Amino acid sequence: MKMQSDTSQKTSEEQQLQNKSTDNIQNPESFSPDSELVSGKKAVSGKEVSTRKQKIRYALWFFCGGLWGAALMFIGIVLYLRHNLIQEIPMEKDFVQIADMIGPVALKYGWQVSCNQCGMPRVINNQPVEVYRMCKTPYAQDLLSEENDRKISCILPCSIAIYRKSDGITYISKLNMPLVTQLLGGTSVGIFYEKIAPEQNAIMSHFPVHENMKK
Repeated sequence: MKMQSDTSQKTSEEQQLQNKSTDNIQNPESFSPDSELVSGKKAVSGKEVSTRKQKIRYALWFFCGGLWGAALMFIGIVLYLRHNLIQEIPMEKDFVQIADMIGPVALKYGWQVSCNQCGMPRVINNQPVEVYRMCKTPYAQDLLSEENDRKISCILPCSIAIYRKSDGITYISKLNMPLVTQLLGGTSVGIFYEKIAPEQNAIMSHFPVHENMKK
């Protein structure tokens, strides 16, 4: 009797083990006690990948925006320099009147004026053209006193061109020296703004601007 009960008990235990094995095969998620932890790690990993992709997307947008901003800034600078580096001013007086006045007016402010055409023609398409060079020795000395600023000597003395166009109007064109010195930097910036520019503006005030320019 005792052997029969032991045998039945073993059979019952074997059947329970077999049932558990069958349940594990049918339900693989319940096979491992760490299945919930694994699925949780997969979810976290998926979120990290999504966050990483989002950061990369934002970085690309930021980089592209920076490139567009730099390109627009460059175009703006080029357009600004194109319209402001060389100033062209239509004058009310005729070519001969301005050419006769420029020397005496500049001399009143201590500036020396010379006309040196080199090989450039004085008449182009039946329209006169003359280039005047204006210099004031003390200012030139100040501009070139620093060795690092002597590169500016290539555009000294200051030049002013007087010419007439087919519209019958006489123009004066000159390099925007204050802007040039701002681009170059150095002590020349202060000298031009404090000394040279005010006197050149005073000289130019003796030559009325054409009505088209005033509008």
